[in-house]
Amino acid sequence: MKPRVVIFVMFALCAARGASAQYVPIDLGTLGGTISSAAAVNESGQVVGDSFTAGNAELHAFSWTADGGMVDLGTLGGNSSHAVAVNESGQVVGDIYPAGNNGATHAFSWTATGGMVDLGTLGGIYSTAVGVSASGQVAGTSSTAGDAEIHAFLWTADQGMVDLGTLGGPASMATDVSASGQVVGYAMTDPNNTGITHAFSWTADGGMVDLGTRLDGLSFARRVSDSGQVVGDSFINGVTANRVFSWTPSGGMVDVGNLGSSASPTAVNETGQVVGYSYTGNVELHAFSWTAGHGMVDLGTLGGTQSTASAVNSTGQVVGWSTTAGDALTHAFSWTAAGGMVGLPELAVGGSGAAVDVNNHGQVVGSSAGHATMWVPPLSVCTLTLGYTAGTLKLGFTLQSVAPTTWSSWVVGSFGVVNLWSIPIPVVSPAVSLSVPIPNVPPMGPIGVLTVLSTPAQGVMCFDWKIVDTGGAGVAVQDLESTGVRAWALGVP
Repeated sequence: MKPRVVIFVMFALCAARGASAQYVPIDLGTLGGTISSAAAVNESGQVVGDSFTAGNAELHAFSWTADGGMVDLGTLGGNSSHAVAVNESGQVVGDIYPAGNNGATHAFSWTATGGMVDLGTLGGIYSTAVGVSASGQVAGTSSTAGDAEIHAFLWTADQGMVDLGTLGGPASMATDVSASGQVVGYAMTDPNNTGITHAFSWTADGGMVDLGTRLDGLSFARRVSDSGQVVGDSFINGVTANRVFSWTPSGGMVDVGNLGSSASPTAVNETGQVVGYSYTGNVELHAFSWTAGHGMVDLGTLGGTQSTASAVNSTGQVVGWSTTAGDALTHAFSWTAAGGMVGLPELAVGGSGAAVDVNNHGQVVGSSAGHATMWVPPLSVCTLTLGYTAGTLKLGFTLQSVAPTTWSSWVVGSFGVVNLWSIPIPVVSPAVSLSVPIPNVPPMGPIGVLTVLSTPAQGVMCFDWKIVDTGGAGVAVQDLESTGVRAWALGVP
């Protein structure tokens, strides 16, 4: 029995190694306190967010990198700071609470070379940042002189804070800025402050443009893509539920809809995919994804009654949070059209978490068990399907690797062990699937196939093993597994 147990354990380890090719949570730590949370991640993997300091005395903005760890961005003398966004050059923006400012915030910008800079206000005591463009333009909202009104602004190092104005009323609010500096938000249109609010888009060339509403109601722009597509929600006060819209300069405002009741978008990617949340007909809150080709799709939940999509990357991967069965816990999730909604593992068993952002490499950030967390996608994936029909051995593979590897496969049967191929392959990400039929294979009993991705430095990155019965006489399955183990021991680096 002992050899059989060894074989079973080895192949169980093989299966476990394949199963572990899932997202791995990385605890980003804290600034000395017990709680931290992430807000955004850029393409280089730089994460920004907030953390309590030692003794949970103060809440400070942080920047985290794999090389430098978590860095305290400071407060400029106040007792709190809050990071909301980071661009590709590593510029971080957010809010601080300056000392003696009656609890009002000021927007800040931080760079590794220049440190934290107070962006000031439009004359009042309050300002807040919502995003930063690729060139370092900071968008946000500020009170004007005497705190009489609140206006959207755009700040640059050369010009300082520029008032973007309103649509005729006493207020405007910025909600997002694109890489090119297009600012979106919403503004009051009536100087008599009747509460009539319209979505707007602002550019340096065109100024503030009223995007209109649906059926003369209210509208709010929430996000803008780098191509200039604006998404938001619109409704008739007291009459209709919020419905999501998409706006482009050429197509105007297009109704995207909802899942039965009020909805709002949270992100839009470069392909025009819109994600967010909507109440359903039975008053559950569900994440959604909308595309022009498939309309609005309910992404479901992880067993509970609530979910929300927070972000979407260029490949269509959606991340957010969902409650589990009985709404007992909240877990981060990742959703793809091919794989559906998958819960991301928590840092602690029984803990709750939420995902807030994802970059184009599939790195997801958020919080888990009270700590800022990055979920790292699998470095390597190799899964195998195996079938046999009418004399053809059918092999199917799914491969992914973030580094160049060697892909090797063996077939094992009554004939012994045959190496099908050992070939170098480049970076394969995202995963690809391919089929390899091998014709003219006569019945010869059980046949096993082993596939492996490996590198000289790290050895085996992942592997999979499958058996199919081709019919006819051949070796017993247990003997086939034993031969497979020998193939592994002799042939795999």
